[in-house]
Amino acid sequence: MKSDQLSKKLRLLVLAAAMTTSVASFGQAAAGGDQWHITASQSAAATLAAQNGVHVSELREDAPATYQIKQGDTLWSISGFFLKDPWKWPALWGMNQSQIRNPNRIYPGQMLYLNRQGDRATLQIATAVGSSGNTRANSAASGAIPTVRLSPGVRSEALDDNAVPVLPPEAVIPFLEHGVIVSRDEFENSPRVVATQERRLILTAGDKVYTRGGTINPAEQKIYLAYTTPEAVRDPETKDVLGFQATYLGKLQYVRAGSEGRAGSYDPTEVPATFVITETKQEIRVGDRLTPASNQQELLTDYVPSAAPAGMEGRVVSLYGGNAFRHGSLYQIVLLGRGHLDGLERGNVVALWRTGVEVRDRTMPEQQRFVTPWSENDRLSQRQSNMMTLPDERYGLAMVFKTYDHLSYAIIMQVTDSVEPGDKFTTP
Repeated sequence: MKSDQLSKKLRLLVLAAAMTTSVASFGQAAAGGDQWHITASQSAAATLAAQNGVHVSELREDAPATYQIKQGDTLWSISGFFLKDPWKWPALWGMNQSQIRNPNRIYPGQMLYLNRQGDRATLQIATAVGSSGNTRANSAASGAIPTVRLSPGVRSEALDDNAVPVLPPEAVIPFLEHGVIVSRDEFENSPRVVATQERRLILTAGDKVYTRGGTINPAEQKIYLAYTTPEAVRDPETKDVLGFQATYLGKLQYVRAGSEGRAGSYDPTEVPATFVITETKQEIRVGDRLTPASNQQELLTDYVPSAAPAGMEGRVVSLYGGNAFRHGSLYQIVLLGRGHLDGLERGNVVALWRTGVEVRDRTMPEQQRFVTPWSENDRLSQRQSNMMTLPDERYGLAMVFKTYDHLSYAIIMQVTDSVEPGDKFTTP
């Protein structure tokens, strides 16, 4: 018995020493932390989490003691293995600042260790070591105390493409080539198609188009999306214009720059910029506009699940796909009527609500109330008193993955009912 207790103490001492080494190693890498997109609120949350973690009551009853990350895992699914509420990942994980150089990324093959200290718990990267020295996973069900070695090593930036994505790539990547939200200024200052190759009316992949206007920086961006003239997106409640949504037409690649003449002057020697079409969804015509394509890596890995700010509330504006989609389901994209200027950030999780409708209590007969039979006003008043509003019902969760000024795209992560435009969303 004493031997077991001594063994346990030794293991805890080894763990503590390894953690100290890990934190010390991170100190040098953290000097350039601003370049890793860490906000002040995220840094504060990470510091608090490093001290406190989460209460053990917030863990799932079947949370594993260790878990080896597999190809195909997402940050949301991994968080769901350990937490009852997956959006509380930052508190459990501490933004990973003490273990890897990029605080938001973990990789297949790494071992996660659930460290319970009293009534608190934190999650760390660990390597489980067997008697032979080989890496192995220990399950919570085994009842054994896992011997672990924390790894303070820094992962290479070259491995970023292999990082575990926050969301299922197959659900998000197709959207990245289709979702186009622009502001009025972005539209007016975007490159516009002014001519097509050999004046063709129908264009396919491989055809060239020529553009004027806008700022094109091929050193930073070579892939562009073509879109139609956008339509105003309005808040379902206030009817205020929140932004402009356009229809995706196709994808183009920058070929060569043009030479702009003086504004308003006649210059037949002016040469427009050249793009080649690599993909068409719909016909691209003269007058259509171009916008830089989104960074797929950024929309898949550079954030973590977190609760939307306290007091956040808004409405589902629409479901991606237009009028063809009036009812949303799991992994469908929805447009929310709040953006980064309203406090929403990538990774924020919101709760979806069905607004309670007004119904009549048909169990209450008219004679149950003492009204004057010959008074129409009394009868009307009695009918109105029988009306009631059902409570709002929470039926799902959605995670924001792309924000604009006053609009955000989110993906439905949990749902027990169909999502409809006009439904309410709040802090979970």
